[in-house]
Amino acid sequence: MFNKTLIVGVLACAGFTMGQANLAHASDGNCGYYAFAGAFQNYRSAQRKARRIGAVAMDLDQSDSPNAGKGYWVVAVGPGPRRWAKRQERKLRRRGAGSTYVASRCIWG
Repeated sequence: MFNKTLIVGVLACAGFTMGQANLAHASDGNCGYYAFAGAFQNYRSAQRKARRIGAVAMDLDQSDSPNAGKGYWVVAVGPGPRRWAKRQERKLRRRGAGSTYVASRCIWG
């Protein structure tokens, strides 16, 4: 398991600049707002946390973020509208997710 500083750093690297935040298109199917709850180098660890809090393990190598880093998995729920993702973020925290945030992303795969 990683320390919080590393997880926050990886999640921040997966982010957009403010100008890119409106790139999500409903027709893409995998683009929209996600509630994120952690990052892991190991799929099993990500999957275990995802099951515990009712989320999904997603491969960052399949995202549209060029700075995400190879081999990382995120635990997230989405995509959906921003308001929906904010509600999901609160649910993840209530289920023990710890640090969470909402961001617009495209994740394929």
